[in-house]
Amino acid sequence: MKTAKIVTEQQCERLREEVARLVMGWHAMSVPWAYSGATVCWHAEDGIAIVTQYAWRPDEDDRQNITVLEHMLTLGFDCSAELSNEEAVVVFSRHDCDGVPVSHDSRRIAILLASIAALKS
Repeated sequence: MKTAKIVTEQQCERLREEVARLVMGWHAMSVPWAYSGATVCWHAEDGIAIVTQYAWRPDEDDRQNITVLEHMLTLGFDCSAELSNEEAVVVFSRHDCDGVPVSHDSRRIAILLASIAALKS
């Protein structure tokens, strides 16, 4: 079982980016924003902007985290989770992938790391 500790904001930013690219299949693109600036947004394959890069926080936002979980189910994965006050153990598996159990003290981060592990296995 993989046990991961993500503690810094920089590590969380890398995790968010990897989930957006690998799991959700999005790409980042700068778009005009407000009056004189631009911001980076995550876009789906069809080019539609989904969310700003700054607002994509599935490690903090339950709604966004469940969106990742539901996307994994759409990809044909089953999800198993064991949750306690101390840690969460999550594994995504399907017929072509046994899955890799991932443990973390944050349920949201465990889901994100398990989704990445499943797609990389």
